[in-house]
Amino acid sequence: MSVKIDLGGIEKKLSSQSLQKGKAAMMNQMMLDTNKYIPKKSGNLRASGHVVGNSIVYNPPYARAQYYGPKRKGFVSEKQRRFFFANKEELLAAKRKYTTPGTGTHWYKKSFKNANNIRNWKKVFIKAIDIDAT
Repeated sequence: MSVKIDLGGIEKKLSSQSLQKGKAAMMNQMMLDTNKYIPKKSGNLRASGHVVGNSIVYNPPYARAQYYGPKRKGFVSEKQRRFFFANKEELLAAKRKYTTPGTGTHWYKKSFKNANNIRNWKKVFIKAIDIDAT
């Protein structure tokens, strides 16, 4: 008795081209699902997102500052140190205020915490490479 298995369909579905297609579809879906967490004042930051290789890139020069938020560096002078500690409560309480609820820094971390997003990305990837996941 001999068993013959045709792997032609699997090789086609798991080809490099197919995986690239799945990755591109998933990355675009990630960008769409994450938009609701990106600060929206004029909408330019959200609209500038695009996929480049394995990354999602936002073009405005302020995109990095919006994603990481305000950074505090060491004190440059004694005068600066005294000013900080004299106004410590006010300075630490002053957080960036976002006009759109639910938005803020580190928007991809927020998006990854949403289990529905992750399930959705998996479905989009599987559909793009044409695998029946049932």
